[in-house]
Amino acid sequence: MSVFRQQAQVQPITRSLICIDLTIIPDFCWDETIHGTAEAFCIMVGMLTVKSSYSMTLLFSVNPTPVPLNYYISVVSDRWLHAETCLLISFKHLILPEKFPLLTLLLNLQPLPLSALHNKEFENIYSASIKTFNKIQIQVFQALHISDKNVFIGAPTGSRKTVCAKFAMLRLWSKRDGSCVVCIEPYQEMVNQHVVEWCRRFSGIQGGKEIVSLTGELSTDLCLLEEGDVIVCMPTQVCVSHICVILQQGLCGGIVGCPFLKMAAKEECMNGRPSYCRRDPAGWW
Repeated sequence: MSVFRQQAQVQPITRSLICIDLTIIPDFCWDETIHGTAEAFCIMVGMLTVKSSYSMTLLFSVNPTPVPLNYYISVVSDRWLHAETCLLISFKHLILPEKFPLLTLLLNLQPLPLSALHNKEFENIYSASIKTFNKIQIQVFQALHISDKNVFIGAPTGSRKTVCAKFAMLRLWSKRDGSCVVCIEPYQEMVNQHVVEWCRRFSGIQGGKEIVSLTGELSTDLCLLEEGDVIVCMPTQVCVSHICVILQQGLCGGIVGCPFLKMAAKEECMNGRPSYCRRDPAGWW
């Protein structure tokens, strides 16, 4: 007979989602002639049923709405009669997170034409591909192109968020104070792609903008920083600038997440200096 002991840890993720870390400990001696190579059993949590092979630790979530006083976790063998264990989990002293704030509704704005840029040079950048800006772009146009606020844009793939980043770049260049732009991408292939595209697009603005990518060599990069109007680099090559455009920020939880987070913390620290002024438009791809 297959008998199990259970240990469970409960952690609320949101007010309507609870994560249960369940450890199953076999309380019998394994005999391949009897049990074979695996034991199948069902795990039942309230109305949730999980079917699994012989396993030691399982992690799953439940949606208790409303939150009950307790849950029963039952482990039932698929092969053996009366091979069942039950664990009581009490939610009596469970502390749930705060409720989510209400969603910010999008403004019902009219489509913006290119003439909203109020600059013929800037309008020529988009004249071949854009007649009016889309719904996401017009939501952030005021903050990016008219003001100097830091902005985070969370929007789906294909919504042309790079155009939003260009609003902030055009805002900076309209001041004509010699400041530079840094665009941060997670991979070198994306860096190269932006350099080629922006060299073509920005070649006619204010006598031509110098678009460069960093190499990772200090002496070479120092020269590029002096020459470049737009520096495109990866998080590990980040440098000081007056405007920092962070693209693909949705990858912070992935393989490239650590360099992104380290760079963001460094930039946040530098923003706190009284003598240091820079804005950060960030985009989630």
